[in-house]
Amino acid sequence: MSTDVDTRSHIFWDEHLAPTATRELPSTFRDNDTFLDIEVPATDEMMDGVFGSLESVARLLNVTVDRDGAPWSGVFAQVSLAKDAAGTAVFVLTYRSTTAETDVQKLLGVLS
Repeated sequence: MSTDVDTRSHIFWDEHLAPTATRELPSTFRDNDTFLDIEVPATDEMMDGVFGSLESVARLLNVTVDRDGAPWSGVFAQVSLAKDAAGTAVFVLTYRSTTAETDVQKLLGVLS
């Protein structure tokens, strides 16, 4: 995780875009805001079974968070297990921006 961690309010959405959870959690934007890494305590009930079933991951499929006064949305990319600055086990949920230009889109813009 980056050392530039801020605590933000995150809204998690399922595959039908129904809200499933809201949490104040530490998170870090990276790669020009293309990715968002969210640290969730391993003991958080939201994480029950996240490695064991597709239904658990589907509950966390999308996320919305405030970024500099504007909403940022992303889709689930991966989950890993790590330790936070205090040494406590956390799940790191990584989301990819749904609004960021892909490299192909950028290239097409340059070529046109």
